[in-house]
Amino acid sequence: MANVPSIRDMFPDFSDVFSPTFNDFLGVSTSPKVDLKELENEYELTADMPGCDKEDTVVEYADNTLTISAKHETHTEEKDEDKNYLRKERSLVSYNRSFYLPNVDEEKITGEFKNGVLKLTLPKSENHKKEAKRIELN
Repeated sequence: MANVPSIRDMFPDFSDVFSPTFNDFLGVSTSPKVDLKELENEYELTADMPGCDKEDTVVEYADNTLTISAKHETHTEEKDEDKNYLRKERSLVSYNRSFYLPNVDEEKITGEFKNGVLKLTLPKSENHKKEAKRIELN
């Protein structure tokens, strides 16, 4: 019996077609690149969101879940004297990401957006407990 090569054997770079870079080129929604740290008294989040501004970005915290979303559209037009388009381009950058972060004091969350980078500090609530509670079984 002959071995039939798979599509991956015949086209080893096939999986790269749908890489994040390719999706970014098409203007497809992607997830922002995020660093999330848990410290003793707070969470720190840094998200790279190129192509977006502070005005494009929405940050919400509800039901122990932090959600970051952004959407930015740009339009470029160049016309000749007869109003015939030589070039007309549109692009859309869209991000959406959620994180489960329990015990956050939502009244004390702070953040800034600068040069396409979102930075958030999410202080933990005073009654958070680091130690696990053992449950007695009947």
